[in-house]
Amino acid sequence: MVASLWKVPDKATQLLMSRFYDNLWQKKMSKIEALREAQRWLLHEGSKQPGLSRGLELPSSAEEPASQAAGLSPRYWAAFVLSGDWR
Repeated sequence: MVASLWKVPDKATQLLMSRFYDNLWQKKMSKIEALREAQRWLLHEGSKQPGLSRGLELPSSAEEPASQAAGLSPRYWAAFVLSGDWR
């Protein structure tokens, strides 16, 4: 089971879970590898996705000046964990 430790906007969840299941079913990755790759992808590529900024209410650069250089904030991708038989 993939669970969220805190409330995450729907658009970020949709992107992460779509990538997770693509990794799991199409690329035949293990569950933990599929989730890790999806999280890394959202970290590095999430802010570049069309229309994502509307769905995520991304902070302005004044609030988080290094957000673009560092990638998408962990609050959008780090909440997700595997529970149960994660191997």
